[in-house]
Amino acid sequence: MKKLIGTALVFVLCLALTGCGNKDEKAIQEVVNGYFAAFQAGDLSGAKAFCDDDLSDHTTMILSGEVMEGFVTDQFGDVFRSEAEQFGKDTIAKFVKEYKLDSLSIEKGNAVATLTVKMLDLGQLPMDNTGLVRELGNQYTEDHMYELIAVMQSQGEAAMKKKLYDGMAPLIFQKMGESVDKIKAVDYTFEVKLEKQGDRWVITQLSR
Repeated sequence: MKKLIGTALVFVLCLALTGCGNKDEKAIQEVVNGYFAAFQAGDLSGAKAFCDDDLSDHTTMILSGEVMEGFVTDQFGDVFRSEAEQFGKDTIAKFVKEYKLDSLSIEKGNAVATLTVKMLDLGQLPMDNTGLVRELGNQYTEDHMYELIAVMQSQGEAAMKKKLYDGMAPLIFQKMGESVDKIKAVDYTFEVKLEKQGDRWVITQLSR
């Protein structure tokens, strides 16, 4: 009888451990899927919600910084900043085309997931747009010279520059968007490390 009870307890324990493993695996998959789904929606804050607060190499933060760098200074007007923010969101949303979980290992509250992610080739991002801005700036100045002069005379040079950038913004980001649309998607291998914090799993590191 004791042997039978012991066998039963071992069986129950095995079932419990299997159940915990399956539960963790499902939770991890939900975190990884949630992260990349938010990325596809261009929702940077939504993607960050699946990450540890101390994660310094958060992919969306790095990418957001690359896309938005230089677009938030005081010299630009509200229209330019609004166009820049929308461009950043739209561009982020275009990056990840599809993703597939290839492997997952879990051990003592830590996990490593390996994924194949088809996304735009990061090396082809149109980051240096100096020539484009200069070309469109010259054209806009030529077409709106008297308006710009009037603003500079009545409100000063800073106000004139803001009007110039605001006027150029739709053209600049339209051209940049067209450049992004021409970028081909390539396969990257991502390694995602996760940690169980309390009753939830969070992403602690992403690398490719």
